[in-house]
Amino acid sequence: MNGGLAPALNPARRIEVGSRTIGDTPFPFIIAEIACAHEGRMDLAHKLIDAAVDSHADAVQLELFVPGEIMVPSAKLFPLLEQLYFDPEQWKELFDHVHARRECLFCFCYDLPSLELALELGCDGLKLNSSDLSNPDLLRAAARSGLPFTLGTGASTEEEVAAAVEFVLAKGADKFILMHGVQNFPTPIDTTHIVRVALLSEKFDCLVGYADHTDPELPISRNIDFLAMGLGASVLEKHITHDRSFKGVDHQAALNPDEFADWVATMRQGASALGQRLFRPLSEGDWEYRRFQKKSLYIMRELAVGQTITRNHLGMLRSGGDQGISPMRINEITGRTTSRSIPVYTRLTEDMLED
Repeated sequence: MNGGLAPALNPARRIEVGSRTIGDTPFPFIIAEIACAHEGRMDLAHKLIDAAVDSHADAVQLELFVPGEIMVPSAKLFPLLEQLYFDPEQWKELFDHVHARRECLFCFCYDLPSLELALELGCDGLKLNSSDLSNPDLLRAAARSGLPFTLGTGASTEEEVAAAVEFVLAKGADKFILMHGVQNFPTPIDTTHIVRVALLSEKFDCLVGYADHTDPELPISRNIDFLAMGLGASVLEKHITHDRSFKGVDHQAALNPDEFADWVATMRQGASALGQRLFRPLSEGDWEYRRFQKKSLYIMRELAVGQTITRNHLGMLRSGGDQGISPMRINEITGRTTSRSIPVYTRLTEDMLED
C-alpha cells in the first residue's frame, strides 16, 4: 500500500511482447505451461519445449524454483521439489533451446534467486504465482524488471489483489496481467468461476487472463476457455505434458502435445469468430444480408402527383435489393407531397417527394 496516494501509473491495456500483442486484439495470447511435467529429466524438458513451440502457442512457460527458498525441508513435498530441481547450468541449456527455436519465453518464478536467474538468462515475461501476490520482494523485483508479467489471483481476496495492483503500479510497473485460475488439480467444472475474469477486469481496469486447470479428460475442458475469451480474457494458459497416461507431475490438467496443438488451433478459430468489441465497417457479407433482409418504406396505395402521403399509404417491406428510406423515418415522410404519380409496391425514394 502507498498510504492512500494515487498510483503512479494506470494498468496498460495493450502490451507488446516481441512481435506479439496482449490486449487490443480479439486473439488471446496463449501460453504453453510446461511446469514440472519434465519430471526433473532434461530430455523430457527439451521434448516438451519442442512440443510447445510446434503447437504454435504464443509462448513457452518454464517453472523455476530453488527448493530451500520456497518450502521448509520438513514439508512432505520437499523431496519431490529436490527431484524436480534444475541447476543454473541446466536452465541455461533449456533457455538456449527456447531461444534457438525463436520462441517467446515466460518464466514462472517462485523465489528471488530464480527470478534473477531468469532475467540473467533472458526471458520475455514473468509469472508470479498467487502464493506471491502478497510477497513484496517478488512483486518489487517483477515490477523493476521492466518485463510484462502475469500475476496469479487464485484463492486471494479482493483486498489482497487490490494491494498487489497498487504496489506494482507504485513501483512503476503497468505491464501486468491479472490471472484468474482455480489451483486445485483438476478443477471441478462447477468451481471454475470464470466470470471472475470479467470481475477482475471491471474492478481493476486492467488486462486479465485465465489459467485453465480443468480435467482434460472432460470434453468441455477443450472448450471452456471460450467462456474466458468471451468475458475478455487476453491471455490463456494451459498445461502441456509428454504423455498424460504416464500420470506424472502436473498431468491432471495437462494436454498431450497433439491435443495441445488442436486446442491452440481451436482457440484461434474461436477468437476469429468472437471479433472485437467495437462497431466495425460493414463487410460485403453484411451488405448482402442487408439487401436481402432489411425493410424499406413502400407505397401500398397508388398515389397521384401532388397528393399528400398519409400513414395508410405506407408499408414496410423487404425487396431483396438496395435499401430505400428507413422505416424509422415514417413520421417524417407522413404529410409530405408527391412530386409524381407512384404505383403500388414502389419503394419510396427522396426524388418522389416535394422538398
